[in-house]
Amino acid sequence: MHRMDPHIYDLKQWHFGVSFSTNYGKMKVITANDFIQQDSVLRIVTDGTVGLGLSGLVDLRLSKTFNLRSVPGLNFHQRVMNYEFRDRNDRIPVDAVTFDLPINIKYKSDIHYKYVRFYAVAGGRISYDFNSRATEERGPFKKLVALKPFGASYEMGVGFDFYMPYFKFSPEIKMINSLINQHSPDQYIYSKSLAGLYPRMFQISLYFE
Repeated sequence: MHRMDPHIYDLKQWHFGVSFSTNYGKMKVITANDFIQQDSVLRIVTDGTVGLGLSGLVDLRLSKTFNLRSVPGLNFHQRVMNYEFRDRNDRIPVDAVTFDLPINIKYKSDIHYKYVRFYAVAGGRISYDFNSRATEERGPFKKLVALKPFGASYEMGVGFDFYMPYFKFSPEIKMINSLINQHSPDQYIYSKSLAGLYPRMFQISLYFE
């Protein structure tokens, strides 16, 4: 079975596709200025869990080596905040369902072995979290750490384009780091111990064009 000719395919100005992804999210934690002086919380660390995503793909050819690419889609992910007290440990899940709009520049290498090429991507994304608990009622006995719904991040990644008989298949790994503090503060102990939360995520995606 003959494969598609990558040279003819790449001359098309527009390309469209879909992406299925899995992700692993954590957070950069900035503790409050008086964290060392207070004696309630001894330590705060975050654990990540595996999430899923589904996206569309719009790709514009700029030149032989560069494309402009957008991958709008939904991502489901969770981080877990671990609070170590003197007498107990508390785990607080921070769930997110985000609509993400990444805009990337894609750099493509020459074709290798006739039907394979390496590429790198870099750019930014804006996000909106439909599951944000920023407006939820707080309380002294409620285990709640909330993130603001809007986010902005930078991202970079690498992947390979494989030219198959009827489509192009591209596995990719990407790192995504928040540019803004998304912590939604309150006066209660879990949030009061924090000065900033910056979501981070590793994403593995499978693209089909």
